[in-house]
Amino acid sequence: MSWPTSWANCRFSPCLTARKSLMIPSLAMRTRMVKTMSCGLKKSTAGTICSRMVMPWTSTKPCRLQPQRRRPFQLDCHHTTSSSNGWLPTIQPNGIAHTSSATISTSRVASHAGRRIRYVPYLKSHLQKCIRRRLVDQSVSTALALINVNYNEFIRRIPIIAVEDARVFGAAYPVLVWLMLAASKGYTPLPQSLVPDVLGAVAQIAASNVQDKGWMHCPKGQRGNEVTVVLNSIEVAEGLPRWARDILWSIRCRREFGGMAGDIKMLDQSLICLFHRFSTCPDRSVLESQFLAPVPILPAQAIPGPIQPNRFLLNAIDFHVSPIIAHLAARYPQFSEDLLKATIWECSSGVNRRSAATNWDPVKAKAGDPSQGWEWDTPREYAPSTELVHVWRAIEGDL
Repeated sequence: MSWPTSWANCRFSPCLTARKSLMIPSLAMRTRMVKTMSCGLKKSTAGTICSRMVMPWTSTKPCRLQPQRRRPFQLDCHHTTSSSNGWLPTIQPNGIAHTSSATISTSRVASHAGRRIRYVPYLKSHLQKCIRRRLVDQSVSTALALINVNYNEFIRRIPIIAVEDARVFGAAYPVLVWLMLAASKGYTPLPQSLVPDVLGAVAQIAASNVQDKGWMHCPKGQRGNEVTVVLNSIEVAEGLPRWARDILWSIRCRREFGGMAGDIKMLDQSLICLFHRFSTCPDRSVLESQFLAPVPILPAQAIPGPIQPNRFLLNAIDFHVSPIIAHLAARYPQFSEDLLKATIWECSSGVNRRSAATNWDPVKAKAGDPSQGWEWDTPREYAPSTELVHVWRAIEGDL
């Protein structure tokens, strides 16, 4: 028995062989990790949250969602489109028909691993910038390079990028977080059989045409108290699907693994926002069509080649990974450091080629076209101020 070809299929099928091949902790080991749930969880007790999530090999209950074996998608290295309903990214074929699953060849992975791309902060920044610009092929190439250079850094970062710059996909997010948990216990590197799925998740995130900013518009209040209420309500809320609970526990689990203060706040607010969406949606079919998109499998033939120097995004070399602000401040003393940072963020680093949505209203959405539920921000895309554009034109040549 081999690892199922899709996470959706794997999710509802016990697979002990897959658990052993991935070197996943046994049920007894994970049981020993479980402690009483509390609001002040520490990193060492993240297993408590993991135990609340239905993992692929632990659930023997049948589910009415029985996805068929999917045809692996082929990545178009030049164009990406989105389906008409706006929620499931379509990765166009390159003219090669694939009717069976494919795995990444060892030589193909080794060709990426042997490259000179070794600076992890730059690779993480480059991955995020490519995803923000919906550059699917470059996102996948960067992800594969980062997986080979430092898998732990990749698997910790990609859940943050999904929430911040795109949106949460129900079939992929819990598994990405679970792989992060496995990596934190030393279960590395990523098994070769899972590389097509992980890269497919990256392609799905990069191809998404919606930036869900609902977490930024949650009602103001005591964030800690609201999170406590949500955590106490996840397992007892009526009508909340199992997969929705998995998403919520996954977000909380990623939060417990730490990060920048802004990321922690974002994950807390995203937890609150998604809980209210899931628990108030009157039509489960609409909810599933919007948030339970299947993950495309990326066959070996679809993987773009290693990143070429002429395809590097210089936008990735920003003030997060280099002392560029000090250089610019010395060269342009008329601009303050805060103004330079704001300019680089608004005109370069933070540019996102998606339509920004402030909320998703399940009442407005329809099962056939759930994208109607999005409440778009104004403007829906980035629009820097005139002052920032003026500063950007002055400093652009030095970046």
